Amino acid sequence: MPALVVGCISPDFPYLINLTTVPAPGHTLAGLVPYCLPPSLIVLAVWYRWIERPILSLFRIQASPKPDSAASFILLAAVAVLVGAATHALWDSSSHRAGWLVQQNAWLRYEVANIPLYMWNQNLGGIFGSLGILLWYLCWRT
Repeated sequence: MPALVVGCISPDFPYLINLTTVPAPGHTLAGLVPYCLPPSLIVLAVWYRWIERPILSLFRIQASPKPDSAASFILLAAVAVLVGAATHALWDSSSHRAGWLVQQNAWLRYEVANIPLYMWNQNLGGIFGSLGILLWYLCWRT
């Protein structure tokens, strides 16, 4: 799960590091491996080495078992990172004005209450995603 979460935010790492709008090549299919995978694996190494135990302890969550082989663990993490990064790029392409899906589909630019559908997609996606995380946490901890 951590690898998928890190992968989901990895295309936006340049924004987080620079705290400004800069080119983020991780939002393209060609940029997923070179721009999302290496920094995500570094973030995951930091997570598993120093952060996971205190966070899980704080929320009273048991750590999930790790695979016996380090190679299989890294391979699974890499696949999860790439799946997360790809879903982020796909979502952004349908929820930002310059996104590929928005540019290819006029109906995403149709306005409801003076707001284009792609913006509804972006904002409601964030709200429903946050509610999903809250629901997961509330169900998981009991």
